[in-house]
Amino acid sequence: MDRKLVVVVGATGQQGGSVVKASLHDNHYSIRGVTRNVTSETSRALTAQGVQMVEADLDNADSVLRAFKGAYAIFGVTDVAEQARQHAISGAQEAELRQATNIANAAAATPSLQHYIWSTIPSAQAISNGTISVPHFESKANADEYILRHLEPLAQKSTFLWVGYYPSNIMAPAMAPTFHATSGKYVWLSPVAGTTVVSSIGSQKDNVGLFVCAILRQPLLTLPSKYVMAAVEQLSLGEIIELYGELTGRDTRFVCVGPTAFHELFPMWDAIRDMLLFWQAHGDGSFAKHGVVPLTSTELSIDKAELVTTRESLKTLLQKDPE
Repeated sequence: MDRKLVVVVGATGQQGGSVVKASLHDNHYSIRGVTRNVTSETSRALTAQGVQMVEADLDNADSVLRAFKGAYAIFGVTDVAEQARQHAISGAQEAELRQATNIANAAAATPSLQHYIWSTIPSAQAISNGTISVPHFESKANADEYILRHLEPLAQKSTFLWVGYYPSNIMAPAMAPTFHATSGKYVWLSPVAGTTVVSSIGSQKDNVGLFVCAILRQPLLTLPSKYVMAAVEQLSLGEIIELYGELTGRDTRFVCVGPTAFHELFPMWDAIRDMLLFWQAHGDGSFAKHGVVPLTSTELSIDKAELVTTRESLKTLLQKDPE
């Protein structure tokens, strides 16, 4: 049986790696991973598993087009954290959109392509009527509009994947609970209230791939131009810190310091602050778009038992890095 070629951008990253992992269990596909460095330890490990690893620079449209040659399906994703390291957050939005556009243009120019899956997030600016802008939300959402408005043939082959909140963010410098010596408690300082609800992906390293494979299996359901919500549950930030406390045995407290104090404490993390403020303000309407009713794991017939929950994800994460 001839296997269909699935090309995965960011194959050594969290979302791309998840897609590779899930696709390797499906005998219908052969996998090509796209990365910046095919000699890295992660790239070599994927090669040993039968993945064809190729090098491409997402800022170089020609290299991306070469990487996509012969693809039946393409998973596209960009890494805003990498862009922020290179360009600071002020330039990351433009840089990420440029890469997303290069990926989309290359996908549109790939004659063999039947299905393009783009990892994205709704526009906070559009939902909030311009009151809140989150750089990495806007760059990804603008890439959606570029595809829908300027690459109509590609749009007919596209599924837009909204990926929920990463519980692993609790390990990030501005979000990690810190020990308060006087009280003996681990305190999570936040710009928003603990009642703020997030749509959690659970484990992005496991669940994104399960959603992508389900999308590929059901093109009549997921095409054309359909949106999918990749999340396993909704939790408040307060519930997440409670889970952290249960799993670590630590006495924890969630403390809302407000957006101004949060900026003063973590001046390089305004994008995270604004993301949380957006979710606090818009709740269930945070993952939304006019005229769109996203497909969920239920409509995609994903076995809930296969999805890694937030609790399971945090348990694994904290076992590896308890600090």
